[in-house]
Parts: sequence; structure tokens; C-alpha cells
Amino acid sequence: MSAGHNMSPTARNDRCPCGSGKKYKRCCLGRAEPANTEQGRLAHVRHSAENAVVDSIVGWAGHRFGSAWSDRAIEAISTGAPPEPDEFELLLPWLLYLFPIQGAPLAQHFLAERGTELTEFQRESLACNLASHLSLWEIRRVESGVGLELFDLLTHETRFVHDVRGSREAQRWTVLLAAVTDYPEVSALAGIHPRPLPPVESIEPLTEVRRVLGVRTRAVPVARLCAPEVQLAMILAWRLAVAEQDARARAPRVVNNTDGDPLVLCADHFDVPGGDNAAVLAKLAAIE
Repeated sequence: MSAGHNMSPTARNDRCPCGSGKKYKRCCLGRAEPANTEQGRLAHVRHSAENAVVDSIVGWAGHRFGSAWSDRAIEAISTGAPPEPDEFELLLPWLLYLFPIQGAPLAQHFLAERGTELTEFQRESLACNLASHLSLWEIRRVESGVGLELFDLLTHETRFVHDVRGSREAQRWTVLLAAVTDYPEVSALAGIHPRPLPPVESIEPLTEVRRVLGVRTRAVPVARLCAPEVQLAMILAWRLAVAEQDARARAPRVVNNTDGDPLVLCADHFDVPGGDNAAVLAKLAAIE
């Protein structure tokens, strides 16, 4: 669900809502994969407003907390193997908006110290991302070229996220490890692990996170899900499930029958008396 008021439609020659002062067609619209709906265009604007500040936050963090500000977090999730570069599509938003440094996420420190240098639209966009949470989301519906309807397997909430690229790559019923941001006028993916999992393979990480939370099936409040140890457990469980999926793909495939015995493909050969070929072929052709 998307809550709140609606922004008025943005024409190509209007000033971009992100606050850059440029025309929409030369700013956020120009950097966006074309969206088919006004909600989709608003999601692009929100992403652009947030992305414009991310580099500033990361650069500021090095001066404020030292160049190794992210090392502790990366080490915590590097059990088994360090993260791949494409995993930072999820890990960077997690580091900025969810992982606490000296008691608060990095973006919250930045807003407190440098927020007056941002536009109101940028401040609002950062605040919305700070209110997001990481979870396991099941894809319930796909609207190609528009977005995805997602069901949070932990909080039992539903969101429709406007994401053009994601809607063209997603498959129904697969599960995502992702953060969803609710802006006043639209919901959007804030970060997503590059490896979705099929329903069966998502059971283990889901079970592990529920174990950490101490629940079996009931819904989990968002505030509890945002606890740093829960978010960390979620990432670790997901990375382990992906690693196990890769290991299975590399292993020789063994197929068993319903009794659990290995299935062996065999060929039976029969000798046919000479002269009876036509009769045999006729009988074989009659078999369903």
C-alpha cells in the first residue's frame, strides 16, 4: 500500500521536484528508465533525490567517523565470503539507513549535522528511507513495465512498489531480500539483494530469522524487525542460502525414486524373430 497525499503530475518542462533547479526532462526524467505511470515517474524522482545525497553522505562519513567506518558492518556479514560488488545494491542502503554507528544510522547523523544544506524534498526523502526496513518479500503480482506487489513474509504487510526494471525481471512467488521505502505518494524498492530465491529455497532463511525473533508464524512488528541483530541475521541467513544454492548447482545431479533409491536410466534390448517385424511394430504402435 502507498499512503499519503499525491504530488501533482510533473510535466517535462516543469522544474524537477528533487530540488535541483533543473527542468524535469533534463534531470530525474533523463536518468530514469521510462515509466508508464505517474506513480512510476514519482518513484524515479524520489530515487534521484535520495541518490543525489548518497555520495555526500558517504564522503562526509569518512571525515566524521574515519575511513574505516563501514568495516565493522562488512566484517559482520562476511562469514563464508566477502560480499560481491553487486551485493552493495542492498548493503549500501543497509549501511546508510539501518546499521547503527554510535547509536544511530549514518543518514540520521548526516541529517542532524548537515540537513540544513539539503532541500526540503531531499530531507523528506532521506527521512522516509530512514523509516524503511529490510525484510523477506514474496512477489505476489507482477505488472510488467510498472511494478510488483510484494507481501512481507515477516510483518504480513503488502506493498506495491513501482519499479520498471524489476517488473521486467521478476517472477511471481519468488522471494526477495529487500528494503521498501514508503514515500508520501509512492512506495519503492530502496535496496535489493541481487539473488532472489525460489519459494522452497527461501524457507531456510525465513525459518532462521523467525528463530532469532522467537516466533513461528505470527506477524512481527516493524520496530522489532528493525533491531540491528535481526537485520544482520537476515543478511547472514540469505547469503548462506545463496551460497548453498551455488554449491548445489556445482554438485553432480542425483535423482532418486519415491523410495529414495538412486534412479538409473537403462535400455532394454529384445531379439525379434525374423519375419515378424511388421507385426511387432504394429503392436508397439498400439501401446499408449
